Amino acid sequence: MRWAGPLEDERFARIRFENEGHVYFIDDRRAPQSGTGVLKDRFHFDPWAIVRKFYEKWAADADSPYFQTIADHYDEHGNGHLDAMAAIVDGWAAKGELAAPAGTAMHADIENYAQGKYDYVLDPGVDFSPELRQYVAVAATLGAQGWTVVGVEVLIFYEMQDAVDDGLIIFAGAIDMLLRHADTGQYRMIDHKRVPRKKGKLLGAEFGRPWPFEMAGAPFDALGNNSSHKYAAQLNLYAYALKHRYGIDCDGRLDLLQMHEDLDRGHLIRVPDLRDSIAKLVDIEAARLRSHPEYASFCLKR
Repeated sequence: MRWAGPLEDERFARIRFENEGHVYFIDDRRAPQSGTGVLKDRFHFDPWAIVRKFYEKWAADADSPYFQTIADHYDEHGNGHLDAMAAIVDGWAAKGELAAPAGTAMHADIENYAQGKYDYVLDPGVDFSPELRQYVAVAATLGAQGWTVVGVEVLIFYEMQDAVDDGLIIFAGAIDMLLRHADTGQYRMIDHKRVPRKKGKLLGAEFGRPWPFEMAGAPFDALGNNSSHKYAAQLNLYAYALKHRYGIDCDGRLDLLQMHEDLDRGHLIRVPDLRDSIAKLVDIEAARLRSHPEYASFCLKR
């Protein structure tokens, strides 16, 4: 399954992305935030809060991956616990820094392959991200089912559609992959994630199940504050923009494609439909941005 060509719509041409500063521009207006920025405070990761919550449990469990780190930092008088906590937090940060370039390489390889820029046969001697082979296998299955890629790294934005008619930009972002079915004309969105199994579980294991820890922020306060729900919210946010601004309706066909060199294959995971919460989120953000000191600079009609 390869790229069918760019989406022919002038609205997709109005937006550009500048890597320096990670900024989106629509015409000459800077978007006030990205899609991930909209969700950042609703699904926040507080490493210190997590460490404090589970520290005693980890310290008492010899099978915990942090047991030795804790043992190495405190003495018989109980001193050094803060240092042990800091070591755990620093370890997480270091893993994130190592993972970021690998994720960037995976996205670039998939984009180039989908657009037909790679004309070689995939083999162990070629220098590409390990996850590309997993993508190719999933793409073959999707292609056999009638799905065709119609856009990769599709830049989109959403401006308010209400009586104020100010063209207020709410957010901008990039869709990893947009597909259309050859027979039905239906659209489907896929978000590529380079994530290993965690405690033996794939992304989405939390969907539809009670969450015993901190909940996400409003209007997602019925969801657990975890990566799976954050990714689901982001897909739904972009689907909202596609439908209400570009007239492209994925109608709930939103998937995570989880890949990682430690997985046996790529896994497609359907995310829950959050369109009602997204509609509330857009209204909340519109009210917030309209009270912002730089409000006029976020509007396409002012």
